[in-house]
Amino acid sequence: MPLVICCNLDLPDGSGMDFLDEVRAVQGDSFVVGMFQMKNPPVRFLLFFILTENNDLTTEYEYRHEGVNDYITSPVNIPELIRRVLFFVE
Repeated sequence: MPLVICCNLDLPDGSGMDFLDEVRAVQGDSFVVGMFQMKNPPVRFLLFFILTENNDLTTEYEYRHEGVNDYITSPVNIPELIRRVLFFVE
C-alpha cells in the first residue's frame, strides 16, 4: 500500500520541495511520519501531494516536473482530494 504525504507548499523551515527531497534521501531502515514508523518504502510507492493557496502555474509545473504527484490549490475539495489519491492508488 502506498504512503501518501499531503504537504503545504510553504513550510516554516523550507519548502514542500525541500521536504520531498529529504524524504527521497532517507536511506535508513525505517521511515517515521509523526508517531508512525514503517520500513522505508520504495519511492515508487510514495505519493506526494502539495496542498497550497498558491495557484501559480509556473510553480505547479516545477513541482510536477520534480516528481510531485499532484498540486491542489485551496479551497481543498475533500471528495476531489480523495478521488485524486485513489487515481494514483489504483
